[in-house]
Amino acid sequence: MGMIKRRINPDLFSALVESIIGQQISNKAAVTVCGRLDVVCGAGRSPNGELPANASRINASRIHSLSVEEIQACGMSMRKAVYIKNIADAAVNKIIDLDELLQKSDTEIIASLTDIKGIGVWTAEMLLIFSLMRLDVVSYGDLAIRRGMTQLY
Repeated sequence: MGMIKRRINPDLFSALVESIIGQQISNKAAVTVCGRLDVVCGAGRSPNGELPANASRINASRIHSLSVEEIQACGMSMRKAVYIKNIADAAVNKIIDLDELLQKSDTEIIASLTDIKGIGVWTAEMLLIFSLMRLDVVSYGDLAIRRGMTQLY
């Protein structure tokens, strides 16, 4: 089968937002919604409209400055918009320090993140896998992973 290649997002805040957006919708729809949110955030674009390489488009201070309705208008449910706003508020108000997560164990990270309304175990596990590159994490609650394991075994 070869080496598994996956997209890594080292920006923990935008990774959390993308995970919330991507829940229970197709990847194509999630990319569209994230793109719209990026435009609404208007992150650090040059005068010609281009985004600098590796620029963090979706960040806590930008989301914090938006209303829930502005977030929701990007094409997501109101519930997801509220969850994204909760995450931004928690980051801006230092309820959670995303930089400190790097030094914590998987269990500590999951416990810290799930204290924020809108972040469940699955979302925390996705962050561990796709942002923190914790290679020993398996999200047993993920339906696709369970189906894959069932087919494999």
